Amino acid sequence: LTDAGMTGPYDSIIGMQKEPSLDRFISGLPRRFAPASDDIKMSGVIMKVDYLSGKATHIERFRLDFNPAEIGKSKSNRSIEKEA
Repeated sequence: LTDAGMTGPYDSIIGMQKEPSLDRFISGLPRRFAPASDDIKMSGVIMKVDYLSGKATHIERFRLDFNPAEIGKSKSNRSIEKEA
């Protein structure tokens, strides 16, 4: 499990459009970055922790899709992808 708290555009480089970031890395020349805005997700984990030992007894990953058009709608209408 990596990037458990990743929130933002899924197909991006730390939230920025990929092309300018890759061009800057490859060429070494400065590039203006622009925020990515497609395919926004929130990822994380839900853990149950044993209070005495401090060890996780259960862990479950989640990823929520975000669609700006759904702002203000009830949570029951939002798309939730549960990972196995």
